[in-house]
Amino acid sequence: MKCIDINANIPNEKKPEFYQNKIQFINELTNQDGYVDFKEDLRKDFHIVITIEDEKKCNEFMNSDHFHFFQGALKTISHNIEIKTYSTEI
Repeated sequence: MKCIDINANIPNEKKPEFYQNKIQFINELTNQDGYVDFKEDLRKDFHIVITIEDEKKCNEFMNSDHFHFFQGALKTISHNIEIKTYSTEI
């Protein structure tokens, strides 16, 4: 399994705009080939961990227009964004 860990600081005035992008991203994410799981830490501005079944499908997802659109929205809205990947076993 491969995990994509995304953290971002979202300014309060940008949160309504961001939540629209987030909802669309999550809806499309669950239909992604290789999608396994999605977790969100609601105690933080924005912190999600997406689990994809293998490295190949993870790379395909991270190179998709869907991911690039969401990443671009985060970069536009956020003061700080961090995206990292790591392997895990379930």
